[in-house]
Amino acid sequence: MKRTGYATAAAGKWHLAMLKDDPHQPSRLGFDEHCFFGWHEGPRFWEPLLWQNGKIREDVKERYGPDVYTEFLIDFMEKHREQTFFAYYPMALSHAVSNDVDPHPPLGPQGRYMTFAEMMAEMDKRVGQIVDAVDKLGLKNKTLILFNSDNGTTPMNYIRHEGRELILDAPVISTINGNQLLGQKGKFNDWGTRVPTIARWPGRIAEGTTTDILADGTDLLPTFAELGGQQEIDHPLDGASFAKLFTEGTSPSREWVSLQKKDQIGVRTRDWKLLDDGKLFDMRGDPFVETAILESGDTSESKAARNRLKQVLDRLKKS
Repeated sequence: MKRTGYATAAAGKWHLAMLKDDPHQPSRLGFDEHCFFGWHEGPRFWEPLLWQNGKIREDVKERYGPDVYTEFLIDFMEKHREQTFFAYYPMALSHAVSNDVDPHPPLGPQGRYMTFAEMMAEMDKRVGQIVDAVDKLGLKNKTLILFNSDNGTTPMNYIRHEGRELILDAPVISTINGNQLLGQKGKFNDWGTRVPTIARWPGRIAEGTTTDILADGTDLLPTFAELGGQQEIDHPLDGASFAKLFTEGTSPSREWVSLQKKDQIGVRTRDWKLLDDGKLFDMRGDPFVETAILESGDTSESKAARNRLKQVLDRLKKS
C-alpha cells in the first residue's frame, strides 16, 4: 500500500518482533506510523506498555489500551482524510492477558480481568468507533472496511491472578443454532479454522449480501495490493487476490486452503478436508459432527478426494 502512495498506519498487536529489541521494525515493513503493545514485555489492556513510532509512550497510566489504539488510528485517518490511507488494526481484543510478563498485567478497575463476553462487547464498541469516524470524515463511500479474525474462539480465559498463578475463568461457550460449543481455537475442525469476515463498502458491496467462496488469510495481501493499484508483486505469494469480489461482485473460489500448526498440517476444499495423519472428512454435513473417514472405509468418491488432497499435502510438506 505504501508503494502505491497510501499513507499507512497500524495499531494494537504486533507479533513479528520484540519491539524492545527492534523498535523500528514496523517502519521498515512499510508503516508510516504505528502504536503497538510490547509483546511479551508488558500489559496490552490496562496501563499498557506501548511502543509508538519506535519510542515508549509515557502518557498511558490508568488508560485502557484499546482506547489508545483506536484513538491513534482515528487521529491518523483525520490527518490523512485528503489522501488515500491504509489503517491496519490488529486488535488486542478479544484475547487473554499475557501469561509470561512479570509482574502480571494490572487487573483493571473491576479488580479482575475482563471475561471473554466483556471483551467481545469492548471489541464491538471499538469497531463501531472506527466505522463512525470514517463516516464523520465523509469517507463512507470511498472506504473499504474489512473485519476479519485469525482463528476460532479460545476455550478458556484468565480472570485474575493470585501471586504468580493465573486463574482461569469459566469455559468460553458460544450458543450457535441452539447448540452449545466450547471455544475451539487450535483445533482443525471448522470451528477452529473458519473465521468471520465482514466487509463494508457502500456503492460497491450491496448490503446484506454473502459469498461462499473459499478464501484464506494469505489472500489478504494480494487482495489489498490489487485494490491499491499494485497489479504485480515481485516475489512469490501463497495467496490469490479476491479483490474482484468487491469491485465486480464475484471472484473465483480457491481450489484449496491449508490449515497449519507447528506439528500438524491439513488441506481443505469446500467439500473435503484431509489431515496429515490420514483422516479425511466430508465437510458437506452437519458442522457439529465431523467424522473421520479412514482409508479402509473409502468410497470411490472419498478415495478420489483423498488422492487429490494427498498430492497437495505432499507438495506442501516438501516445501
